[in-house]
Amino acid sequence: MNINRLKDTISKKKYTQKEIADLIGLSQTGFGQALKKGDFKISTLEKISVVLDVPICYFFEESSKNTGDIIGSQ
Repeated sequence: MNINRLKDTISKKKYTQKEIADLIGLSQTGFGQALKKGDFKISTLEKISVVLDVPICYFFEESSKNTGDIIGSQ
């Protein structure tokens, strides 16, 4: 999993980690620990991908030429 891509996407979509945690039903602490370890359940990643409006596979790709197309601002 590409944790940096997840962090960058959260930032580019103008969310805080606390907001994401609230929206997916995790505590801020739990979300922060999972983010630090890079260890999320698939069900949690599915929720995150819905909130961030990106496909779940996006967090497993190393790079993409069309990054702007996938995570363009809303």
